Amino acid sequence: MKPLLISIALVAVYLFGAAYLYSEIEETSKLFSENLVKIQNLVRKEDWEESKKLYDAFKEEWEPTSTLWMTYLGHSDIDSIEEAIRETDVYFEVRDVAGTLENLSKLNYYLEHIYEKEKISWYNIL
Repeated sequence: MKPLLISIALVAVYLFGAAYLYSEIEETSKLFSENLVKIQNLVRKEDWEESKKLYDAFKEEWEPTSTLWMTYLGHSDIDSIEEAIRETDVYFEVRDVAGTLENLSKLNYYLEHIYEKEKISWYNIL
C-alpha cells in the first residue's frame, strides 16, 4: 500500500509541476508578445528611439527568462529566438523598417510556438 501512495504522490507532484511550468510559459510568452507588438507599432511609425528603448528592455527581460526556459525547453527553440534577436539588433542598428519588422515577427512567432508546443493537450501528450 505504501508504494502505491508514494507513486500517487509523485504523479501528483509531476502534474502540479507541469501545470505550473505551463502557466509560467504562457504568462511570460504573452507578455513578451504584447511588448513585441508595441515595438512593431513604433517601428512602423519610425520612432526609432522609443522602439529601441522598449526593445532593449525586452532583451534585458529575455536574458533571465532564457536561462530558466533552457532548463525545461528544447535548446533549438531558445537558439531560434536568440538568432532572431541578433538579427533584429543589426536591423535596428541600420534602421531598416522592413528587416526589423520581419525579425520582430519571427520573435513573436517563436514565442507563440513555444507556448503552443508546451501547452497541455491531447495532441502534445500523444
